Amino acid sequence: MPPRDIECLCDLIVRMSWFAHDFRSEIVEADINPLIVMERGAGARVVDALIVRRAAITTAGNCQH
Repeated sequence: MPPRDIECLCDLIVRMSWFAHDFRSEIVEADINPLIVMERGAGARVVDALIVRRAAITTAGNCQH
């Protein structure tokens, strides 16, 4: 397997941590799976991601029956 784009992976992790920090009062959960790291210099691809906002959980918890 050719070397992977580790620099891009590190950048993605840092940016995701900034995002999580900036929106910490709004986000309960964030998940990236799978993440494909391409060959060196070709970047990475987020194939699927899930972000759960605090408002979504609060709203869902207030269901009336």
